[in-house]
Amino acid sequence: MSVASWGGVIVVALGATVYVLTTGRYPPLWVLGAALAIPVAIGLADVLSTFARVRTLRRNLREHRGLICRSCHHPLPREAPVGRCPECGAAYTHAEVIAAWR
Repeated sequence: MSVASWGGVIVVALGATVYVLTTGRYPPLWVLGAALAIPVAIGLADVLSTFARVRTLRRNLREHRGLICRSCHHPLPREAPVGRCPECGAAYTHAEVIAAWR
């Protein structure tokens, strides 16, 4: 929790929720803008990082022809059609893995 005060305006941030409290006077517009911009910026950063992770996964799937472990996203060997992931040890078959990513 973080608290800030500017001339009759108190801003309290609890996680992603921001509360703006006043002491009877209207707060300056920049305080309201700052209080609203912080959650929007956090949400935008979350969306952009999710987009980057999905883009990376799709690129890896394309490069490895769908042979990516479903558990840890590690590339699987092309030689063995049945086996265990070298990274996490999850059992796989090429047919199941390719079908799961489609």
